[in-house]
Amino acid sequence: MIDKDIYQSKKIKILLIEDSTEDIKAITDYIKNSDRLDAEVKTVDSIKKANTVMFYDEIDIILVDINVQGMKFDELIDSIDKNNLSIPYIVITDERDEDLGIEAVKKGAQDYLVRSELSERILRRAVIYSLERHEILESLYKTTIVDELTGLYNRRGLLTLGNQQVELAKRQNDDIFIFFLDLDGMKIINDTLGHEFGDKALVDTSNVMHKSFRTTDILSRIGGDEFVVVAVKAQYEFIPIIIDRVKDFVKEVNEENNKFELSMSIGVSKVNLEAESPLEDAIRDADKKMYDAKLKNKKNRS
Repeated sequence: MIDKDIYQSKKIKILLIEDSTEDIKAITDYIKNSDRLDAEVKTVDSIKKANTVMFYDEIDIILVDINVQGMKFDELIDSIDKNNLSIPYIVITDERDEDLGIEAVKKGAQDYLVRSELSERILRRAVIYSLERHEILESLYKTTIVDELTGLYNRRGLLTLGNQQVELAKRQNDDIFIFFLDLDGMKIINDTLGHEFGDKALVDTSNVMHKSFRTTDILSRIGGDEFVVVAVKAQYEFIPIIIDRVKDFVKEVNEENNKFELSMSIGVSKVNLEAESPLEDAIRDADKKMYDAKLKNKKNRS
């Protein structure tokens, strides 16, 4: 059975994109009167307003009427898919537009509902099915883009999410910086203490990154002892502050650890949004700058 108790104990936040007063009342009444679905509904009448709500609030699922005035079907699907990849959505159609509902599902919608067939039971089950199906798919997807040891994104995750941020930055004229971090002395740790301590050094590094960067930044381990961060909506003047923060947290780790000393070399590059391959070019540039920093660190230690 799909109607589980969890949806009675957990408040679900639903965003309804609808401009018909009659339909808003009918849908919100179905949801409010359901004794098997505890949900809060926010209503807007355009994608632009929906994006504003989703920027400030956590939304669990979207219900969107594809016949909202002034909204084109392709623009609607494109906007939801590009800006809100982690939020499942259900489209509402008229009988004459049922083909659009099917097309929406092919393009990423979890389900489509025909307006004339709506009821509390149909709406409730569609919401619950969609949330559960999305959770399963998201879990499977994460196994392909997340590094198992550190929990950071892997190279595939970095490029997938990073390129999405590049496209958003182009539209919003934001700056993006790439931080390339390399763990110094990893081979020595593995050779002298064993791979168990090598793994610990990698996990410690990921913890330092979580503490040093913002939750909106994309943190990744792209292989071996190399880590890349996509700092979105970043400002140049804050780069030295971030690097100092990394160094401070590395120092904290070393004060608590007497087996090995954690050390990192860091290179930073600004993404050129006009380049043919903005993200890849910036990563290569940050890699070169990281290597220069590594050579400088070796000279300072010798």
